[in-house]
Amino acid sequence: VAAHNRIVCVLLWVVLVLMSLCFHYYQAWFMGSYDRHLHSAEDYTLQLTNVPENFTSERRLKRLLEEELRMHEKIHGVCICYNFLSLPEHDKEEIEEMLENMTEHDTWKNGWCPENQCIGGLKQRIEHDKQKFTEFVRSGRLKCSGQAWVVFKKQVDMVKVQEERCGIRRAIFEAETEEQMNDLIHGSRYHS
Repeated sequence: VAAHNRIVCVLLWVVLVLMSLCFHYYQAWFMGSYDRHLHSAEDYTLQLTNVPENFTSERRLKRLLEEELRMHEKIHGVCICYNFLSLPEHDKEEIEEMLENMTEHDTWKNGWCPENQCIGGLKQRIEHDKQKFTEFVRSGRLKCSGQAWVVFKKQVDMVKVQEERCGIRRAIFEAETEEQMNDLIHGSRYHS
């Protein structure tokens, strides 16, 4: 009887361990599935404030934040809020037209309307808008409003930054601005 009980206990232990592992992997799968299907921008996004107004390159800001936060390849993207209200009326109209073109392009690209319903020359207008927007930024006419949004690839990375940090050193913007000025003086080109 004792030998029989030992065998039953060992088998029960093996079954419970296997069930625990299955439960663990199911929970991990469920959390991933939940994150993929039920998420909002708030789950992955942090707001930066007091960003210098001359800081207009999202690529540079993303690179700086990845370095500062030690989050290499963990930031999906950065969105700088531009101060459109400070532009002259003519420039505001051009920006509005650019936004309409982008909305139309996204509507077509996502399959929400067939291509034949889009106004002709959309691809050329998008390319022209890209060049015009780059000109707005590089000429200094379009400036940062002081806010930017950082979108992380995983919610856990955003939570980690929230728990460990209560801000970003302003010096990273100042160092970047000096580096920018040196590059402009020496003839290098920055791409936004």
